[in-house]
Amino acid sequence: MQFRLSITEAGYDWALAEVEPHSDNEPGSGTEAAARFNGLSDPDRAL
Repeated sequence: MQFRLSITEAGYDWALAEVEPHSDNEPGSGTEAAARFNGLSDPDRAL
């Protein structure tokens, strides 16, 4: 079974705004911030 994420433009803009500040300074591995960054920047990991 395959799943497709239903992403609206508003949702995409929100996720981009959440990830963008960390793009030059990725959070430390194993932290809650790192898990959030990874989930938002790679939707396949979020499933």
